[in-house]
Amino acid sequence: MTVKKIDIEIQRKKQSNWDWAAVAASISSYYGGTATERSSQSAFASWATGMQCGSNPDPRCNQPFSVEAALKRFNSIEKIEGRMTWPQIVEQINAGQPIVALCSIDRKSESLIIFGYDDITESIIGEHSFLGPMTCKLADFPISWQSDATWSLSYTTKRNSK
Repeated sequence: MTVKKIDIEIQRKKQSNWDWAAVAASISSYYGGTATERSSQSAFASWATGMQCGSNPDPRCNQPFSVEAALKRFNSIEKIEGRMTWPQIVEQINAGQPIVALCSIDRKSESLIIFGYDDITESIIGEHSFLGPMTCKLADFPISWQSDATWSLSYTTKRNSK
């Protein structure tokens, strides 16, 4: 086997601070969340802020929020401090379970969904909700993706049994 990918649609963030909402909605949709509350960034933002963030959202809806809390709303996750190893990534992807990598860039957190790998080059395949797709060697990530980034946390995901 050379390349393994999970078939997941990564949503583009709809507001400048909604990276977390795009990631949570993408993961929730992947695991079968077809209801608007599970697949809509606006619904996640409404839940997080307590405001109406639908078709004509209050500008105050454009807030950063915890990707961890948003992921936990509908999915089972496991938090891993720092980088994941190659065997951990391969195991998750082979199980059909996307990974969320939380990277720190200029004192700000950015989330990237890892949904594939190339086992010949030991590269990970992922996508950011604004910056788009990326493929890079695990040993060089996240520096080869964003030169001033550090990989601070990882979240493994799986369908919530509830």
